[in-house]
Amino acid sequence: LEGAKNAVAGLKLVEETEMLTGSGSAGQLHGLVTQATLFTGGATNQTVIDTLLKAFLQVSLSNYEVTGVVLHPTNWTDLLLLKDSQNRYLFADPHNIAEPRIWGKPVVATQSQTSGTFLVGAFALAAEVWDREDASVGVFEQHADFAVRNLVALVAEERLALVVYRTAALVYGNTSYA
Repeated sequence: LEGAKNAVAGLKLVEETEMLTGSGSAGQLHGLVTQATLFTGGATNQTVIDTLLKAFLQVSLSNYEVTGVVLHPTNWTDLLLLKDSQNRYLFADPHNIAEPRIWGKPVVATQSQTSGTFLVGAFALAAEVWDREDASVGVFEQHADFAVRNLVALVAEERLALVVYRTAALVYGNTSYA
């Protein structure tokens, strides 16, 4: 049973990565990042905070309201570590951390997002996941000499599709323009 749980957890991680950055080829999902509009507001010496707000503006100018931000955990941690001239954290009191947010929008920090990049968007309006079959796990002993060696193969699978309806509601870019 524990092996099945681990197999499903691994499947969900692959699913998350494909939903973000999948190429759309050879059975892969066509991810949000690969279909998003490229960020056009980059400028020299712009901070990550500036960049994200300008990305929000880009989405707003397309008549959508940003509902969230996706960052790599390293980039989110770098933002949390920003301090003012008196060495005070800009984002939070380390003793009283709340839900991850920037410019009032929720932040999802995931290793499925490429380090040094961001994705912002009006996600509910931009895309939809069509889940045709929930995750299932099959257990197989009939492979090569598995029965003799007392081995089993776990195969985790599910069927879903990701449809992006509004690419302008998603903006993707680099976190640094310094």
